[in-house]
Amino acid sequence: MMKSDVYALILLLARKSPTGAVIKKAQELVDKGMDWKKFLEDAVAQGVAPLIYKNIGVISEVPHDVTETFRKSHIRNISDTVRSSYELAEIIGSLKKADIEAIPIKGVTNAEEVFGESSLYPSSDIDIMIRQKDVFKATDIMKDMGYSSKAELDGFFFEKYIEVNFFKTGAKHVELHFSMHKKRYFNIPEDFWWEDLRELDFNGNRYKMLSREKTILFASIHLFSHGYSPFKFIVSISEMLRSLQDDIDWNKLIEDAKKLNIYQPLLLSLYLAVTFLDAPLPDDISGLFKKLSFKERWIFKQIQRNVFNRNVRFAKVVFLLTVMQYNSFEVICRMIKWIFPPLKEISIRYNISVESKKIYLYYILNPFLLLKKKRA
Repeated sequence: MMKSDVYALILLLARKSPTGAVIKKAQELVDKGMDWKKFLEDAVAQGVAPLIYKNIGVISEVPHDVTETFRKSHIRNISDTVRSSYELAEIIGSLKKADIEAIPIKGVTNAEEVFGESSLYPSSDIDIMIRQKDVFKATDIMKDMGYSSKAELDGFFFEKYIEVNFFKTGAKHVELHFSMHKKRYFNIPEDFWWEDLRELDFNGNRYKMLSREKTILFASIHLFSHGYSPFKFIVSISEMLRSLQDDIDWNKLIEDAKKLNIYQPLLLSLYLAVTFLDAPLPDDISGLFKKLSFKERWIFKQIQRNVFNRNVRFAKVVFLLTVMQYNSFEVICRMIKWIFPPLKEISIRYNISVESKKIYLYYILNPFLLLKKKRA
């Protein structure tokens, strides 16, 4: 039994509603023999354990301790989802009282819409979009609610970063996003995300949400910014394509992606969802894969091979993503800025005071630390 069989079984079972043909293939893999310890470890690491628990019950010859471990993981995620839902409602309610417009992104609301059950998608934090002009006011509100943040909200922070992180003992990690893209790679006007908002009822609350097209664009940027791992992000996009396909304005989606220089990350996200999970696409959209350049095909294949590789170095991922977005000269310039950034960025990266003499040591060591770091 090869390690690839473990990944193959994950691909088959990490779906909301696998077909009979998919279940049959999964059963054949199990019948060959499965490294259940590795399967459990990777399912949890890739964030797809709840989905696999939903589907593994129809597979015979699965050891009882395996299904029991998945069951306990699923119960923990249900509890976490309930807590996240209440916490989300409390935060958005407090922001709304202060006349701060706030929109949940990813997390429990998106999972409910896409999977039909929010507990099928584990989330490590609560993500909320606000406008940059409201960041200081929102920070004060979060602190009044008992959250703390280490961010120094100066001009450099707003120029380089996209969210403020908040922490509270016994609560979920909260990210207030004032920008919805990786600033190293994209430059998207703030107002773009606030256009075409829709509404969604969730747990007795009515939330404003990104449009379906912008939901997919943001998911593609989010997947890009995490170096295409863990696998749950790809699963989420795949299920979006299944559940929202009839409501997506594909022409608008493609036009916006091209206009904002998100076209390649969008195509790569769709490519991975189709390649790994047989996600449905209109013929004219799937036909775009045939028009990929040699460089795009090479990068797509490299990323595809490394999705399940936990040992991929951060530097390799950053290099691939930079090559995807820019020409050779721009790649060189951006990599130099990444390796030798301003001292203020070194301070934030490694949580060291700008006044400390240690910051110069970290500046010198930064290239080696980046090479050592795993994943994005």
